[in-house]
Amino acid sequence: MFFVVQVLRKAGWHRPTAVACGLLIAVSSAGFGQTTYYVSGSGDDGNSGRSGDSPYRTIDKINSLTLQPGDQVLFRRGDTFRGSLQIRQSGSAGQPIVVDAYGSGNKPIMAGSVVLSNWNNIGNNTWQTSCPSCGSDVTGVYRNGETMPLGRYPNLSDSERGYLNIQSHNDKTQITSRQSLPANFTGGEAVTRPVQWVLDRATITGQNGNTLSLADNGTKYRPNDGWGYFIQKHPATLDQSGEWYYNPADKTIRLFDNQNNPNNQQLTATVFSEAINLTNVSNVTVRNLQIVETLTTGVAVNNGSNVSVSGNELKNLGTDAVTVLGTGSNLLVENNLIQNVNNNGVYIGPYQNVTIRGNTLNQIAMVPGRGGSGDGSYTGLQSLGTANVLIENNVLDYIGYNGISVFSNSTIQRNVVSNFCLTKSDGSGVYSWNGDYGNPGGNRIISNVVFNGLGAPEGTVNDFYAGANGIFLDDCSKNAEIINNTAFNCKSKGLLLRGTTNVVVRGNTSYNNGEEQIRLGYNEPCAFRNNTVQDNIFVSRTPNQLVADYESYANDLNQYGSFDNNRYVSPFQDVFTIQAVWNPGSGLTGKVLTLAEWQAQWNQDRNSSGSPITYSQQTISQTGPTGSITRFQTVPMAGVFGRPTVTAGSTGTTATDSTAGRCACGSRRLPISAIPIRWPLSMSDRCATGRPIRCSSTALRRRLANGCRYTCGSASAAIVT
Repeated sequence: MFFVVQVLRKAGWHRPTAVACGLLIAVSSAGFGQTTYYVSGSGDDGNSGRSGDSPYRTIDKINSLTLQPGDQVLFRRGDTFRGSLQIRQSGSAGQPIVVDAYGSGNKPIMAGSVVLSNWNNIGNNTWQTSCPSCGSDVTGVYRNGETMPLGRYPNLSDSERGYLNIQSHNDKTQITSRQSLPANFTGGEAVTRPVQWVLDRATITGQNGNTLSLADNGTKYRPNDGWGYFIQKHPATLDQSGEWYYNPADKTIRLFDNQNNPNNQQLTATVFSEAINLTNVSNVTVRNLQIVETLTTGVAVNNGSNVSVSGNELKNLGTDAVTVLGTGSNLLVENNLIQNVNNNGVYIGPYQNVTIRGNTLNQIAMVPGRGGSGDGSYTGLQSLGTANVLIENNVLDYIGYNGISVFSNSTIQRNVVSNFCLTKSDGSGVYSWNGDYGNPGGNRIISNVVFNGLGAPEGTVNDFYAGANGIFLDDCSKNAEIINNTAFNCKSKGLLLRGTTNVVVRGNTSYNNGEEQIRLGYNEPCAFRNNTVQDNIFVSRTPNQLVADYESYANDLNQYGSFDNNRYVSPFQDVFTIQAVWNPGSGLTGKVLTLAEWQAQWNQDRNSSGSPITYSQQTISQTGPTGSITRFQTVPMAGVFGRPTVTAGSTGTTATDSTAGRCACGSRRLPISAIPIRWPLSMSDRCATGRPIRCSSTALRRRLANGCRYTCGSASAAIVT
């Protein structure tokens, strides 16, 4: 108040007036309108809550308050608060409502779980307790803060990572198992893998022998014969220490444990949907909290603007860590640690002005069947934002499917993404999609480092297909930039584009990716046009890795855009580096070309070059008594990398190579090499039986060896000797 009087005097006011008094009253009212509320595990909801010496105790008390702009709600560090904080009031510009911590020590814990007690041993190393506050589902049980596994059959540790196989199916409502089932699993849940990139969950409504009846789960995918499935959420699945099952009918939880008495430990179960829910609000900040053990989401924002979520630790969450749904703008998700989440780390709806910066995400969607069905699940950071989206300086490690997935008008820069596609396949470290042709593009992918895309082949038919790419612009993506990125050690492609238009690929390094360093893959509805591929370095570390693959169903590779000043490097085999697939009018033709042939035939890469240095491949032929190498043997390059020419016609496929060998496709024998060979990609073919084969790219291009088989649609092919 003294300060205000001094200001008035300097402005020429020498004695109090009605105006001055009114101003003083207004300033005082504004100051008193900003209240700080304290919450402590040792507090009392009957306290004033206005100081650390007189704090409230519960989240419910805070939910009963009508918060005002500028108010703060502070939770004491080191304490645990169970429940769901519901913020329904808004702050204002410059005076947000703030949820924060006070005191010293570890961040306060906001838990969506309840403590389980009074466990009874019901025999066979199985314990049971009631959970009266549990609802229709439990998504997590934790022992001393550590996640315990949901029971499943077969176990995750079994062969094929615990997948059975579907013998036959009837639409989405029935599957018959190829393997015998040891129990009646009615009431449990079947998790099917209909395609590489989906895990679907459906309740088992009945069982007749090895045939399971399934509830319609609402997804568009149907089970596929030969593909994988497993069973969870049934008491008959419990056979490993720590596995649990929840029965919603009587609200009991069973635990298999042959090592510990759960009454001597703290076990908790998820009950509250969200730890913090912000609905129809603006100008709210949530920071410096530890958010754990929720039924679904850690922090849920619905129709919010000017919302900040920063400096939090979000761990052990039943579905997602942060979800932002509905509509809104001006969102900041910054400097959070997100760890051990069943589905998505961060999911953003169609918002504008979104910044996701400086977050660390690891162990996201690592367990099959715990994430959501259909598309849009098992992802680190997923944004459907439509304008001014910035995703930068994040670190993502151990991700079930895509690391970062965006829609449009997004800048993805200086992120590090590693160890992804561990639960599902046919994804990438950085991904965008235009399958419904409604995406205007505008994405800029700049200076990211993406590596160790590993793939999850178990539960699939073509189980050799890794489907883990570095950067992937899928299904007719357009108007994008991929600049100065590094992609390495991915099982599939470093850079993968399918049917793109107006995409710039410049200044990238793609190294040691298992199939190709760059691939432009044909996508039938969309022709490649107006793309720029310049100033990149593509390096195949081993001779059985292709450097580049450019494919078309037409005779138009020279119309794909501008390719120039690239370096195509294969130091152990610097001759045939670029695979081209095209249709000259007589059918698809695939050929692995030298750089000079590619330049001459398609008038591309006029100023590009190959390996600056080459090496002979060596094998160890003799070792000394201590294991030291005493002799190398040079392997001729002609014997390591064949040069096939493959064409497709109406009567069958022909393949020629300089070395011997036979390929069986139906009853037809084709001369090919028994060493690595490049097949044309995404091509339709017919075996001698006339049965059509529609193959994925990798099904038509894989490393072949004596006696090795692959399945291609409903037919198969094999190398025979």
